[in-house]
Amino acid sequence: METKPVWCILGSGGHTAEMCIILQGLLQKTKDPNNYKPMKFLVANTDKTSKDKIQLTMDELKQNVSEDDFIYIPRAREVGQSWFTTVFTFLYALVWSFWLVFKEKPRLILCNGPGTCVPFCIAGFLSKLARRSKTKLVYVESFCRVHEISMSGRILLPYLDVMIVQWEPLTRIEYLGRKKIKYFGNIL
Repeated sequence: METKPVWCILGSGGHTAEMCIILQGLLQKTKDPNNYKPMKFLVANTDKTSKDKIQLTMDELKQNVSEDDFIYIPRAREVGQSWFTTVFTFLYALVWSFWLVFKEKPRLILCNGPGTCVPFCIAGFLSKLARRSKTKLVYVESFCRVHEISMSGRILLPYLDVMIVQWEPLTRIEYLGRKKIKYFGNIL
């Protein structure tokens, strides 16, 4: 039986930089990094830098990554895009993500807040709800979120298995699904 993939959803800029640090910690501290294989990286098709950053990180960790480990996805929203047109690009990304989630049935979706992750987490949740997969949804809130949870985090919190925050005050905020918020100290 083929092992279902672990997905890491990359966002441009700081989101990818933080994901590189998260993966370093995860893969260095685990007893068997092979538990996270196969690992696939979901990168927005307009993102020009994330692939190189994650490739460099995985090389440093002595983890082989090939072109086949990257899945290029449509963005839910481009930086600076109007909210009106975002409705259409989000719907397109959502349909696309449903297709990919139902096809691949990832066992874990690991993300840290880029808007690109929202449709994939929703699709992963609905796939679980429909009993088509057992996908675990883990969201690591950005280190820079000290006083309030990000928009992506607020949207996704009810659907996640766990949200990891890096500042203890975020565990006391009143949100639907707040019992899923876990604090383990600063992980970055």
